[in-house]
Amino acid sequence: MDELGTSQIGFWSPYLDPNRSTSVAVGVASISVCDTRSLQTPRQVLVFRNISPNAVDIISLNFGQPAAANVGVILRQYDTYTEVVDAKFSPYQGSINAICATANGVLAILER
Repeated sequence: MDELGTSQIGFWSPYLDPNRSTSVAVGVASISVCDTRSLQTPRQVLVFRNISPNAVDIISLNFGQPAAANVGVILRQYDTYTEVVDAKFSPYQGSINAICATANGVLAILER
């Protein structure tokens, strides 16, 4: 992250609301798609959707560890994974990583 708060996976600044809605290219190496959230700005909503162009572009998510193919949350083309705050549940606040079975994965992310 540079002095302006920009990073490879989105824009964040301690002076701005860290909410985001974006898409990220995911390839055959594990990448970080969400940074750890602080206690001051916890996640309330977390949504991932595999919007990859081909059915073979299967994306795997791992929470807190590097992602591995077909391990953790597995999203086939157009699959969605959601976590939302309610009375007895809070979305994961740590770092989240992704990997794709091919070099052509595209992951849509909504984080509030």
